[in-house]
Amino acid sequence: EEVRGWGIFDFDVATYNVVINSYASERDLVGASTWFQKIYEAGLKPSLISYSTIFKVCTSTKRGDLAKEYLGRLVSEADLHPNLITLNHAIQALAMSRPHLGDARELLETMEDRFGVAPNATAYNFLLRAAGEKGDARLAMELYHRMKRVDGLVPEPRTIWEATIACTKCRFFAPMEELADDLMALSADAPEGEDVPQQQLQQQQQQGGVRYMGREGGREGGRGQGQGQG
Repeated sequence: EEVRGWGIFDFDVATYNVVINSYASERDLVGASTWFQKIYEAGLKPSLISYSTIFKVCTSTKRGDLAKEYLGRLVSEADLHPNLITLNHAIQALAMSRPHLGDARELLETMEDRFGVAPNATAYNFLLRAAGEKGDARLAMELYHRMKRVDGLVPEPRTIWEATIACTKCRFFAPMEELADDLMALSADAPEGEDVPQQQLQQQQQQGGVRYMGREGGREGGRGQGQGQG
């Protein structure tokens, strides 16, 4: 504020974004929101970076309610069209606030129709992680199967890992064979020298009481008939 009062420098949106980001890095939602508003007070308009940064601090403070509010403001901006990066930040902010997980899922499922932007693996990973933290295996697998049905979109090792965590948390082991097969398929298709961490999936299964033996070998463990959250 003092530097701006000198009248020496022109403060553009990029300058405000730097200040907003400094507050965001400290998880200071009040400071970040205050400086976001100052963009308008200066007769300027927020950029997509402005919105992405405010979504990031909503994520770190688990304020999905404010993320939803800022998403509404973004959609109403006549001169801005949401891109994949900004929408991913919005999905993450909504997903990390449990009451707004449904809003995050709705955004993922409608963003292509609304904005012409198709969700990528990162968007699905955010939702899968939230489903895992909630312990909702059925939601995780619904998202996982939805992703697999999208042409040109293949689950990443991280995607499979998040789905596995969700299933293990609520002792829902029915999908484990599919997840292990998908991870092994990724490993087989990976370029030489690129390691896909199969050990992570196998360790997680062992911790949950299941050891994957392959399609012919079946499964070991007495809790393979667990159920996911309804």
